[in-house]
Amino acid sequence: MDFATLMGPAVVAAGVSGVITVVGMLITKSTTIGVHREKIQADQELARQKFDYDKQQAIFKRRFELAEQILTDAYKFRSLMNYVRNGAAFGNEGSTRQAAEQESDNLKHRRDVYFVPLERLIRENDFLGAMFARSDASQAHFGPNAKEAYALMQQSVTRVRVASSMLVEKTNEYATMDAKLIRKLECDIWAGMAEVEDDGKDRITADIETAVALIEEICGPVLKWLG
Repeated sequence: MDFATLMGPAVVAAGVSGVITVVGMLITKSTTIGVHREKIQADQELARQKFDYDKQQAIFKRRFELAEQILTDAYKFRSLMNYVRNGAAFGNEGSTRQAAEQESDNLKHRRDVYFVPLERLIRENDFLGAMFARSDASQAHFGPNAKEAYALMQQSVTRVRVASSMLVEKTNEYATMDAKLIRKLECDIWAGMAEVEDDGKDRITADIETAVALIEEICGPVLKWLG
């Protein structure tokens, strides 16, 4: 048997082996690329899920903290307004009002008494400012009920401020202001007066209670979720 005859099958075998090797390498490479692609896709999906989870956690944390804050604000506001509209004056309350020239002692006393509710509100400007600054965020998280609650609280403060200011400004020695208007304004600054004059229908207290109830309704489910 000559050399060429022997080499023929060997060459063919070597060629086949080479082809098989190349095909194997291509398959391995393709498989590796496929596995790598799947891993990338899986990692991307995992990253997206983690991002969504972290986002939801951040939103819930913000909503929980906001709910806790605005409910605390509402309770403090209710207590504050009860104090503001308490008809009694303590110590030298009302004395920070700048008296007009030639005020008699009697007129000064009457005006100072009317000024007390406004003076109490002025002392709480920082709290009130911070509370009302949260109204937009509260509406964004909790919707129109939050907006209504803040509107009622703002309206309550405004009524007391306006009534107190008008009584101070219009009260004089000659009692020229209409008696019905005086009683109406006094009902706004003094809760006890409103209960007597309006047959127990104190509109400011009613508005505040409605506001607190609205805030309890929107915040309760969030705060109880972890309970």
